Amino acid sequence: MNRLVFPDYRGNRMFNTLGNLELSPRAGLLFPDFTTGDALQLSGRAAVLWDDPRLAEFPGAERLVVFDIEKVVELSEATHLRFQFAGYSPALSR
Repeated sequence: MNRLVFPDYRGNRMFNTLGNLELSPRAGLLFPDFTTGDALQLSGRAAVLWDDPRLAEFPGAERLVVFDIEKVVELSEATHLRFQFAGYSPALSR
């Protein structure tokens, strides 16, 4: 099985749908490449691990999300938007 495990930190709640995953584990992730316009779409099932010993591997994380990949779709020219990296956000230095 192909699996992603990633930490969730305080402050991310406004962007995640962790409550929705509790009700329905079906989920998808989209990774756009704004240099080429291509994208990678992953679909599968996700679960929130509220109290897992692996949390210790991620200082400050409050929970883990496990995503089991069931389908991978590579999308050529998924978007016409193009961007160039201009630098990291100043908020990262806090």
